[in-house]
Amino acid sequence: MTYNTKDLQSVEWKKKRQEVLARDHYTCQCCGKKMSDGAILQVHHLGYMPGKKLWEYPNEMLTTVCKYCHAAEHGKLPPKGGWKYIGYYELDDISGCCELCGNSLKYEYYVYHPDWGFLTVGCDCVEKIMATSEETDKMRKEFENGKKKAYFIKSSKWKNDSQYFYYRFFESPSIKNRKYEIKIEHVEKEQYVLIIASYPYNKWTKKQTFNTLDAAKIAAYDYIISGECDKSFFISFGWKNRKNGFFKELASPHNNIFKIRIWENGDSRYRLQIGEYKGREYKSLEDAQSKAFDVIMSGQMDTYIANHRQ
Repeated sequence: MTYNTKDLQSVEWKKKRQEVLARDHYTCQCCGKKMSDGAILQVHHLGYMPGKKLWEYPNEMLTTVCKYCHAAEHGKLPPKGGWKYIGYYELDDISGCCELCGNSLKYEYYVYHPDWGFLTVGCDCVEKIMATSEETDKMRKEFENGKKKAYFIKSSKWKNDSQYFYYRFFESPSIKNRKYEIKIEHVEKEQYVLIIASYPYNKWTKKQTFNTLDAAKIAAYDYIISGECDKSFFISFGWKNRKNGFFKELASPHNNIFKIRIWENGDSRYRLQIGEYKGREYKSLEDAQSKAFDVIMSGQMDTYIANHRQ
């Protein structure tokens, strides 16, 4: 049975729907969940009467069901596999509702299936419908990162004076003893300028403008946690420029110290050397520096050393 939007929004149907919900005490007649439990209640037609409008059915032909049981009645159950995790959102209070079980939610998880579309569920249901451990692990990591980001935004470490909001000593996620100082300047009503500097060297690595204070804080968090801030600092500062190339050292995640040399060939291309390993040529000095950072911080050079020691 299909209905058009005009009928579903009509005054007559809304009145009939309310009569049925009240008669059934706002309780799903299949699973027993109530509106007070957070269940999304709907009115189900028990049969089809040709030529009748939605509200023209007698009340005994109508019953109250929750959204999930209603889908089951029509044979429209969500697929058990093939879901893709999209993300989650933390609500201000327990005001959300799981579209599968009807439970109230503070954290809404969003998943997608090509044959179903988007679905909003809670933490228990999202793990049940995730078919692969890879998707579940992704979900958990993103959730934990989201909580840390929320704590960072609301942290008492943020200080402010007449010009800046400060957050000092944010530790690098990958480089030992590296810390950053974050400054956000409120220059106009809806204009916040984000500045990130390495501490205690006071060398600036990023400057960008945002419309809100929280947007600037989120950008600062993402920029540092992603490792992009470490890479930017690595590329911009600390290189020794000698006749035979540019030199710098970088510690890997396993605390191996690698000496980096980059020199320019005659054809304006740059050759990269990490320790004894000579890599390929790059179009620019920055490309070679970026590659050196990625190779060392990913642990590839640690693996290279371990294999050659055997």
